[in-house]
Amino acid sequence: MANPEDTQATFCATLVDEWVRCGVGHAVVSPGSRSTPMALAVAGHPGLELHVQQDERCAGFVALGLALATGRPAIVLTTSGTAAVELHPAVVEADLARVPMLVCTADRPPELHDVGAPQSIDQLHLFGRAPRWFHAPGPPDAATAPRWRSLAARAVAEAMGAAPGPVHLNLAFREPLLGTAGPLPTIRPQGAVVSERPARPRLVTRPAMTMLDELAGRRGIFVAGAGSGPGRPLHDLARRLGWPVVASPQAPVWGVADAVIPAVDALLREPRLRDALRPDVVVRLGTPLASRVIGEWVAASGAREIVAAGPDRWIDPHGTADVVLDVDPGALLGAWEAASGELEPTEQGIWREAWEKAG
Repeated sequence: MANPEDTQATFCATLVDEWVRCGVGHAVVSPGSRSTPMALAVAGHPGLELHVQQDERCAGFVALGLALATGRPAIVLTTSGTAAVELHPAVVEADLARVPMLVCTADRPPELHDVGAPQSIDQLHLFGRAPRWFHAPGPPDAATAPRWRSLAARAVAEAMGAAPGPVHLNLAFREPLLGTAGPLPTIRPQGAVVSERPARPRLVTRPAMTMLDELAGRRGIFVAGAGSGPGRPLHDLARRLGWPVVASPQAPVWGVADAVIPAVDALLREPRLRDALRPDVVVRLGTPLASRVIGEWVAASGAREIVAAGPDRWIDPHGTADVVLDVDPGALLGAWEAASGELEPTEQGIWREAWEKAG
């Protein structure tokens, strides 16, 4: 097992690597002790142009200008305590001007809070309502490594939304702060998580509609929970694609006769069926199913995961989603069903029949 300092270094290197994969090209660092793990990760990545600013307030506005000029989020990093507070003017400006920024503030670990440790202040939601998203993952833990890339990609997606703006990550690090990054978590073949955030009130964008072309002719399944949209369109679309539907009783499709594969928990507990029924694509609609068996099977399948849970709802408990669509599932199903008439007849009937036979 890696030393804690090496785990911290690997965590930071993973975030930076995923940010570069998402198109981030600039990082502004205001040096300090507690931010060392992230500062070294930023300085060590060849895909980032590093800018050093001694004054934190200046650092915030340099990042703001870089993001405004490039149209992509810029990273700004400070150490803990009052240094982080100096970013507030730039964060507010980014909010009002709709400029994407990745605001990273280092923090002391939980055991150093409320005990009078120097440069330890309450940094949770430090910038109020200005950030588009705030997250404090706590001190890096190797057990959470499968979610690190998803965390980084979501930060970019939230910053680049329909109303771009700052995202605040409050990153707690323990001493020793100097570590060596190990192998980074695997890059999913399909690439980083992306959030499609269409301009409202139109919920379904052209990219989401044309995504139907990627589904046809592939071994896929629909996983429907509460809020997954009307049952009949989902049933008809699944029939057209030759896909099975796995659903919770709260999903509207549950009430459509013969639409849902029964006893899926039992099926997936049988090793041969679990492997034979492994999909290429999973489209998850609405909230996650309560079944731990189904959730873990989907996460371990390696399938391309497309999630549509509703506007401003990011549902990715295992950190394995490839695409998160900021759309209403019902509107998405309606658009896909309307477009499905242009698809060539599927040859995946045998795939669905295998599910139905197993059920």
